Amino acid sequence: MFSKINSARFFAACFILSFLTYGIGSLMVESMQLVQLNLNDKEMIRTKYILGIVLISVFHTIFNLCLLLTMNSVIRQLSPFLSKVYLYFGCVATVLLAIGGLCLLWPILKFGSELELNEFLSEMNHGHQMNFRLYQIGMCLWGFAGIALCWTFIQFKFFPLWFCCLGIVVYTVFIIGTILELNHVKVGVYFSIPGGLFELTLSVWLIIRGCIIKSPTASSFS
Repeated sequence: MFSKINSARFFAACFILSFLTYGIGSLMVESMQLVQLNLNDKEMIRTKYILGIVLISVFHTIFNLCLLLTMNSVIRQLSPFLSKVYLYFGCVATVLLAIGGLCLLWPILKFGSELELNEFLSEMNHGHQMNFRLYQIGMCLWGFAGIALCWTFIQFKFFPLWFCCLGIVVYTVFIIGTILELNHVKVGVYFSIPGGLFELTLSVWLIIRGCIIKSPTASSFS
């Protein structure tokens, strides 16, 4: 049960680590477009670029799957239907994010060791476009997983009602932001901030206090 504080803290730690690995990996990859590099930096470019992709596609995926499986092991005892919704959307989102990260490898795969900086940056833009689309779709699905999770919290009183309802609202806003981004309306950052703050708050809450739960009875929505 989620009343075990260690499980709550493990879930929260994986949540925070997934944030950090994707964020740091993205910064490492995107920095290649933001600075002026010269041809003498080829090995540094390759190393930094590949390391960023590993953080995005490998470590982020591992932490995401760990948190999904940890939470699913809890809520499937209470609601088989909601657990399936949460796990399905979360896993598909995670796979899409991982594939998007691998798309960033395209310039490395194309040029190999024969790395010409201008061509590399040009091909990197194509990889970024593919990653962008997969990222937005994946995060949209993650928003639906988040809504299913918050609904479970409401049903079984894991947290105060106001906090769970806030989660549903911010995840809905988050989903809208990803859809707008896919339609070339550049508001995704602003729409994602509330969701990110909610998830970080949830993680800190779980690490410090665990969750509020009063012996919920098992229930099924299937």
